[in-house]
Amino acid sequence: MLVFSSPRRWLALATLLLASASAYADTAPASLPGDLPPTQTQTDNNGPTTPASPALRTLNGEADVLVILAALHEDHLNQTMTLLPLTRDRTARRSLERSVQLHAGELRTLRGWLSELPDRPPSDYLPRLPEPGSASRAQAERQYLHAMLNHHDALALLGQRASGLTLRPAVKTLLDSVQARSQAERPQLEARLAALND
Repeated sequence: MLVFSSPRRWLALATLLLASASAYADTAPASLPGDLPPTQTQTDNNGPTTPASPALRTLNGEADVLVILAALHEDHLNQTMTLLPLTRDRTARRSLERSVQLHAGELRTLRGWLSELPDRPPSDYLPRLPEPGSASRAQAERQYLHAMLNHHDALALLGQRASGLTLRPAVKTLLDSVQARSQAERPQLEARLAALND
C-alpha cells in the first residue's frame, strides 16, 4: 500500500506523475485502459459534477479486468488514507478503517492473481492523488466523496464491459462482490455529499 507521510514525498511523487503524464499524453491514445477515468469530470453550469462519458472500448480479457480493478483499489486506499487522519468521529473513523482493511485484502488478492500472469498488461491508469495536508476536514471529505462517486461509476462501467468475458469463478465472485458493495454505498455517499453542500 502506498502511503506518503510527508508533503515532500507527495511533491516528489506528484512531480514524477506530472512528468510521466506529459510524456504519456504525447504518445498514448486519449483514453485510459478500459476507458475508465474515475477522476475526470465534466461540469455544466447548472448541474452537479458528473463522471466523464468516455468512448466505450471492449476489454481484452480477465487480465484487463484485474489490472483496472487493482488500480481502482489503490485509488480507493489512497483517498481513504488521506481522509482517515482528519476524521475525528469514532463511527466514521471505524468505517474508514474497515474499508481500508477490506480493500487492502482484496488488493493483495488481485496482486496475487496478477503475479501469476505470464504477460501482465500494462496499467496506464493514473489515479488522482489526494492533495496532501492543505485541506480542511470538510474540504477533504468533499474531495473524498467526489472521488468515491467517480470510483463507483468506474466500477459500474467495468462490470458492464466485463459482462461478456469468461472470468474464473473467483475473479467473477470478487467483481460481483465489489459491485454489490459499490451499489449499496452510493446512496450513502450521495447523501453525505448533499449534506456537506447544504
